[in-house]
Amino acid sequence: MLAKLQSLGHHIDKRELRELADKGLRAITRMHNIHAKAQEQFGQAICALETTVSAFSFGFARGYWSKPGQDVTVMGVPIDLGAGLIGHAMGFFGSLGHYAEDAHNLSNGALASYATTLGLRMGVEQAQKHAGVTPAAQGWGGGRPMTPDELARMVASAGI
Repeated sequence: MLAKLQSLGHHIDKRELRELADKGLRAITRMHNIHAKAQEQFGQAICALETTVSAFSFGFARGYWSKPGQDVTVMGVPIDLGAGLIGHAMGFFGSLGHYAEDAHNLSNGALASYATTLGLRMGVEQAQKHAGVTPAAQGWGGGRPMTPDELARMVASAGI
């Protein structure tokens, strides 16, 4: 290679060749670092997307199929709680192979849906116990206190 470069009319000594090689290696290292960082950030974006879509989907299912005062359950277990626990178990025990990380992300969304619904119910119950601390506890003009499911439906339909 040195002979080819010298035949072009430019004489390159070993020191210059070493410097060029070092610059090339640094450029390759930078490209590897950029690639690794991009992969990490893309993985984080996928995690956020899968978790959010899962939480939204379970929230939508609860709003669509639940009846006032009742939860959407399978064999007595809320669907999002059951799906979250089963998904994590399958991911932990290796039954999903390279999809385990996706299962954990989707399961986190399901558990987030369950925790949000549980928190909403507990908040409404506490407000009702404290006799009208919030408009939600008074039914927002309906005259009677709302059930947690009624409040969830109203909030969902109002776009809150």
